[in-house]
Formats: sequence, C-alpha cells, structure tokens
Amino acid sequence: MENNRSDITYAEAYRIYNGKGFCENVAKISITALGMFLIGIFLLCFISFMSGDGFLNPEAADALMPVWCGITVMLRMFLYYEKDSPGGKYFRTVKGGFDTFVRADIMTAAERILTTLAYLAVVVILDATGLIKLKYGINSCISTFIFIMLFVAVSMFLKLLGNKALAGVCFSIVFFLTIGVGYAAMSLTDGKIGAPHIAAAAAIAFLMPISLRAVHINYRKKYWDN
Repeated sequence: MENNRSDITYAEAYRIYNGKGFCENVAKISITALGMFLIGIFLLCFISFMSGDGFLNPEAADALMPVWCGITVMLRMFLYYEKDSPGGKYFRTVKGGFDTFVRADIMTAAERILTTLAYLAVVVILDATGLIKLKYGINSCISTFIFIMLFVAVSMFLKLLGNKALAGVCFSIVFFLTIGVGYAAMSLTDGKIGAPHIAAAAAIAFLMPISLRAVHINYRKKYWDN
C-alpha cells in the first residue's frame, strides 16, 4: 500500500531519485555541456585555421552553442523509473510514495532550467571577455534559453508515447526544429529579442505546467500502478 503524503522535502526527494544533491548535479551537468561546447569550438577553430579561413566565424559559435546544452537536457528527459529499471521497486517503497516521485520530478524539471542558465552564464562571460565571440552577444544566449525551454515544454508530451523508440526519434526532431527556429528568429530580428521570442516565452508559460502534469498522470497510470 502506498504511504500517505509525506513531509519529505523537494531536495530530499531529488536526492533519493538521483543519488546526488541538486546543486551538485546542476554543476556536473552544466560543466559537461560546457566542456563539449568548448571541444566543439576548438575543433571548428582548428578546421577553420587549417583551411586558411582564419579564426572561427561568430555565426558558427551561435549555431553550435545550443546543441550540447540542448542534447544534455534532452538526455535527462529519458528517465522513466520503471519497476524493472535499477531501483525501480525501491522507489515505490520510499516514504511518501508517488508524492515523493512527483516532488523529485519537479526538481528535475528545475534542474533543466538551472543547468541551461548556468551553461549560458559562462558563455556570456566568454563572449564578454572576447575568448569566444557570438554574433549577437548576450541576445544569442537569451534566445537559446527561450527555445531550449520551448523544446522542453513541448517534448515532455512525447513521454506520453507508449513506444520509447518512437519517442526518441520525435525528441530529436523536435529538438532540431526548435533550435533551428530559434536561430532563424535571431536572423529575422537582426539579433534583437522580438515577437518570435515573446511568443515562444508565452507558449512556455502555458505549456510547461500542463505537460509536466500530463506526464505525472500518465506515469502513475502506465508505470507506477502497473
């Protein structure tokens, strides 16, 4: 029988399901994404230099910047915690039962937001110091944050699909579509935060809580109670 609603905190619930503290994971994930971005920049600079084109074009940095951050966020969205997964049965015996899972999942959603912000904060510093130049500076980072969050809000609905292989393909399609739209939006507004970004932010505010709630309802029906 499931335990009643408990007094386990959101941070404690997150640690139970992830094995590490919230701040520790945010730091680890954002550093990993940043490291992959820097490796990609180094390789592009090397190729550009060897081909005689000089240093890296800022447009290339703008195009590469969302990729590793978005991929890292996307990989974290593949967590299902089924009964037959490692620790799956244990998670159903912890204090608070399903309520503990919901709290952990809400914190994981917050993790995606803070991971992206931490990653982009470092990129802003790199741009400001001239170590890596972005075509549109801080606006490139603001646009990247908005469209990665749009990807998260939309793709959470894909977790409702019963076929995980299909969900994985759809995740990838939605990811590259949203990143592409974000890049196009910056070109259309000449590097300014404009109507496309405001519309995307409004869609995030509307879709994020709905998709998160839909995932919880679906998870309980398909994975928790069965």
